[in-house]
Amino acid sequence: REFHTSMVKKCSNCKKKQGEGVELLRCPCNLALYCGTSCQTCAWRAHKEEHGYAMKRASGGFEFACPVSSAEDLKKVIDAVRAHDKPFSMLDLFSLATRVLEGGKGIMIGGQQADAPKGPPFKEGGKLVSYGGRLWLVVVSPGEDLRNKRNADAEDQIEGAGLTGNYLSFYYGEMEWAGLNCFQVDPSRAFSVLGNKVPYRVGPNPLPKALVEGSDAARNEGAVVVARTDSADWTPLVNYLLYDSLD
Repeated sequence: REFHTSMVKKCSNCKKKQGEGVELLRCPCNLALYCGTSCQTCAWRAHKEEHGYAMKRASGGFEFACPVSSAEDLKKVIDAVRAHDKPFSMLDLFSLATRVLEGGKGIMIGGQQADAPKGPPFKEGGKLVSYGGRLWLVVVSPGEDLRNKRNADAEDQIEGAGLTGNYLSFYYGEMEWAGLNCFQVDPSRAFSVLGNKVPYRVGPNPLPKALVEGSDAARNEGAVVVARTDSADWTPLVNYLLYDSLD
């Protein structure tokens, strides 16, 4: 999507341009401009889900999700989150030094990056969401989606969450992580580098809007939050998978 900072300003409904006798007003989500309340009202039905999703992202950070079907699956996901949140290890520092020596491009093998740095630690807690016939664990990386704002720190914020998505898919891609910068992998085409398995990327794996609590898609597509925790204690989610999901 091209945001309004990089395109000619015009009403999102009637397409009148700024300077044609009108002063365009920006929607609070920063994804639309209107020449007046009549155009804003007329466009609301088509814009409301995009608006709600953007407002949620602007206040809640970046969601990442992984399907789980058992307590064992959940433990693997929790281990992935905790591994991501650990401070840099000596191996991480070696990878970072290598990226610097390579001009910041990372170790490239067969056109694919062969290491993955970490983004900022996740917010505490998570939720289990029933959607599309599966259970998903949804966790949140901090930071605003500053692509919708003209802010000097925008690239840093996006890069941070993008690193998180790349890290999860790079090291835990077979778990089908979905979200910003996550990608699908083909386990049968993975290859080894210095004894480490490198995933073969086959395409992006974006987060379904229905997994963002509060979006219209969550209601329209039947997504339901079945369990949640707001702390580092994952017991409520484990208990749901062990007991409640059997009801």
